[in-house]
Amino acid sequence: MKAIDKRAIEEYGIPGLELMERAGQGILEHMEKELGDVSLHRVLVLCGKGNNGGDGFVLARKLVQKGASVKVLLLGTKGDVRGDAKTNLGRLERSGINVTQQLNEDWWKEAADALKWCTVKVDALLGTGARGPLDDDMRRAVDLMNGSKKTCVSVDVPTGVNSDTGSVEEVCVKANLTVTMAAVKRGLLLFPGKQYCGKIRVVDIGVPDKAYADEGIHMEAIDEGLAGKLLPQRSPTAHKGDCGRVLVIGGSVGMTGAIFLTCHSAMRAGAGLVFAGVPESLNDILEVKMTEPLTVPLPETKERTLSISSLEKILEILPGFDALALGPGLSRNEESAELARKLIGAATIPTVLDADGLNAFEGKGELLKKHGAPLSMTPHAGEMARLLGMQREDVERDRISIVETAARKFSSVTLLKGAPTLISTLSSAGGGKGQSEVPVRTYMNTTGSAALATAGSGDVLTGTILAFLGQGLSILDATLLGAYVHGLAGEIAGEEKGIWGVVASDVAESVPRAMRKIHSVQ
Repeated sequence: MKAIDKRAIEEYGIPGLELMERAGQGILEHMEKELGDVSLHRVLVLCGKGNNGGDGFVLARKLVQKGASVKVLLLGTKGDVRGDAKTNLGRLERSGINVTQQLNEDWWKEAADALKWCTVKVDALLGTGARGPLDDDMRRAVDLMNGSKKTCVSVDVPTGVNSDTGSVEEVCVKANLTVTMAAVKRGLLLFPGKQYCGKIRVVDIGVPDKAYADEGIHMEAIDEGLAGKLLPQRSPTAHKGDCGRVLVIGGSVGMTGAIFLTCHSAMRAGAGLVFAGVPESLNDILEVKMTEPLTVPLPETKERTLSISSLEKILEILPGFDALALGPGLSRNEESAELARKLIGAATIPTVLDADGLNAFEGKGELLKKHGAPLSMTPHAGEMARLLGMQREDVERDRISIVETAARKFSSVTLLKGAPTLISTLSSAGGGKGQSEVPVRTYMNTTGSAALATAGSGDVLTGTILAFLGQGLSILDATLLGAYVHGLAGEIAGEEKGIWGVVASDVAESVPRAMRKIHSVQ
């Protein structure tokens, strides 16, 4: 953002004062949307001495113009303030608002009294440029703010959150609303930082699109706007054959639920026809368990898992389908794993690979590179660790780097489940700054909740992606939309039932409501 701001000012001629003015106006507008008439509020704006504080000075001036009661406290002295922030400090004081600077211990008593007085507190202490531990005064100010239960609005990023990594300092402002400038910073979407942000809103401060393009950013958030663009449209004359014929291969004794959930969520996400290829001795069970999906009984092993001899029949029927999902409930049986490896190499239709379909390639990643069709892999951290020959803790420690490594290694769309879910794919647009030789584009999902921490949730995700493939989306677009819809369905189910009691079938049942919600804001 520092480079983009500099480019906007120096190359595109937008004065820094104008960017700061737009920032303050944007914060005000988001506060009005969330809090209603600001003239009814008493607002304390706690400012630092940098540009974050400068945004706070602009906001304070505009709040006064709207009729709010405002107090402004500066953590530092007025002589510490420089540049555009200093200009806006002067404008604020000329408008009749006194800014109380930190000259002695009395400042802290005034700050404590102001926090009791206010109905809303604004954290304009530190922004995206902050690095390293907070100093003693900053820690004390954060503790003081957090000790007040009043509604908190953070400017750009809550003080104490690292805007790049999402790591937090020893103390960190807990915001109800974070209004960030120009673009979402990835630290606001990464845990633990995300827990401190509350609602996240973005202010368009007028930075030209080319200023972003010139920076070579290779990461994007999957938000409501992107999901709305990807959501499949349906003609009023559509019939089931127009909405995708999809095939799920998997299932084993003791794990029929996985393939049921995948098929059920595919139906709920709009697939016209869903078929389940399962071990023949489990066919009758699934005939009873599933109403809408159709079953395809396949040869099995003596352990009642899919046999390698199933491959011939699967390849025979595969051309009649639009998309394939492989792995739900497949089991770790070696013959079933061999079937998965051979099928991935021979498949000619877009494929989602999940669960034991992924585990089949543990120690055999070179075979996964030879996939014969567009591939979306959806591992959780444990499955990713097995694919890459590392420990789960290594995956969790640097999730962005790991998902990008897997996308490069396997030339696939790679989705790493978690909070947040990340998706990476090879990019034809060239690499961003700091990328290694093979360029990728990486997406961070913005939906999801702890309600998804339940057995079978991943099977619902697989079915959702599969349905969008069947409806004609590309392998990347289906994965992006599937992740967003799945996360939103989890949120909806959690709101209705409470996050503790949600089961995977609740998430599948919420998929249509998630899609309807996206459609309603298109």
